[in-house]
Amino acid sequence: MPAFVDRKPVVFLKKRVQLMESVNDKAYGLIHYDFQTDNVFWRKKTGQLSVIDFDDSMYHWFAMDIAAALADQLEDENPEGEAQLQAFVRGYRSVRPME
Repeated sequence: MPAFVDRKPVVFLKKRVQLMESVNDKAYGLIHYDFQTDNVFWRKKTGQLSVIDFDDSMYHWFAMDIAAALADQLEDENPEGEAQLQAFVRGYRSVRPME
C-alpha cells in the first residue's frame, strides 16, 4: 500500500470483517425490529399470537428485538406492565436461553 494512503479506514474495515465473520447464527439474523405490543395481537378464542408490521425487518442482533419489546413494556404506565414484562421473559426463555 502506498505510504500516502491513510491506513485507518483499512484497519477499521478489516476489524469489521473479522467481527462479522465471528458472528454466529444464534446471536444475529433476521429480526422484526419493531417488536412492540401494538404489533402483536392475541386471539383469546384460539390462544394464538399474531405479529404484524414487518416493514422494518432487518438483519441485526436478536437482542435488539428483545430490547424493543422490553422498552415498550418499561415505558408503559399500565399496572399490568410488570406482569406482561415477566410473561415476555418467561416466554422468550422457553424458546431460547437469555444470557
